[in-house]
Amino acid sequence: MSSSRKYWSTEELEADVAYWRRQEAFADKMIKLTWERSGYQSPRWSLHKNKAVMNRQASESFLAQRQVSA
Repeated sequence: MSSSRKYWSTEELEADVAYWRRQEAFADKMIKLTWERSGYQSPRWSLHKNKAVMNRQASESFLAQRQVSA
C-alpha cells in the first residue's frame, strides 16, 4: 500500500477508488476485445487490470480504516 494514502482526504480516497474502478472496467473491456479479435489474452491489459485492482483495494482499505476509527 502507498503510505501517502494515509495523508489523503476522504474525498480524495473516494475519487481514487472510483478512478481505479473505471480503469479496472476498461482493462476488462480491452482483455475481452483482444481475446475476441486475436484469441489470446494480452499481458499488457492483464497487468493493467492487476494494478487497478491492487490500487483500488488499497484505497478501499484506507477508507475502511477511517470509518472504523471515526
